[in-house]
Amino acid sequence: NLRELKESETLLEELSGQKGSFEARLKPLEDKFGLLDDYMTIFKPDEIRMRAGIKENLVNFCLNLERFRERNKRLREEMYEEHVRKVEDFEKEIRDLQETVRKDMPVKNEHFSCEVAQSLIQRFKDDFVHILTKEDDLQFGFKLFEMKYKNIPEMQEIQFEIDRLGEFWQIVVEWRAAIGKWRDVQ
Repeated sequence: NLRELKESETLLEELSGQKGSFEARLKPLEDKFGLLDDYMTIFKPDEIRMRAGIKENLVNFCLNLERFRERNKRLREEMYEEHVRKVEDFEKEIRDLQETVRKDMPVKNEHFSCEVAQSLIQRFKDDFVHILTKEDDLQFGFKLFEMKYKNIPEMQEIQFEIDRLGEFWQIVVEWRAAIGKWRDVQ
C-alpha cells in the first residue's frame, strides 16, 4: 500500500533524525556509571544488565533503522514498478471504454427503446465513475514517486460523449412524452 510506504518513510526519517539525540543522551549515562565505578559502587544484577544493555540497544536500534531503510528502498522500487504498470493498465482501460462507448452508443440506425438506451448510458457513466476513482487512487502514487501526471484527452472525450448521449436521450424521452400527450388529446 502506497500510503503505508509513505507513513513508514516518514517515521523512518523522524527516527533517523532523533538518532543523534539518543546518542547524546547515552553519553551522560555512561559518565554517571563511570563516576559510580570510581567509588566502587556495587551494582545490583538488574543495574549491571541495564548498563550493559544501553549501548547494545542503541547499536541494535541503529542497525534496525538501516535494515528498515533498505527494506523501504526495495519496497519503493517494487511499488514504483507496480504503479507504472497500473498507470499503463489505466490508460488501456480508458481507451477500451472509449471504444466501447463509440461502438455501442445508442444512436446508430438501430432502433433503441428509451429504457435500453438510458440503461446503456448509465452503464457508461458507471464505468466512467469507476475510472475516475482509479485516477484519484493513482494521484497519490504520482505525488509519492514525484511523477508528472499527464492528462489523458480521451477522458474528456468520453465524458463529453456520455453527456451528449444523456442529453440526446433525455430529449427523446421528452419528445415521446409530448407526442403521447398530443395523441391522448386527439
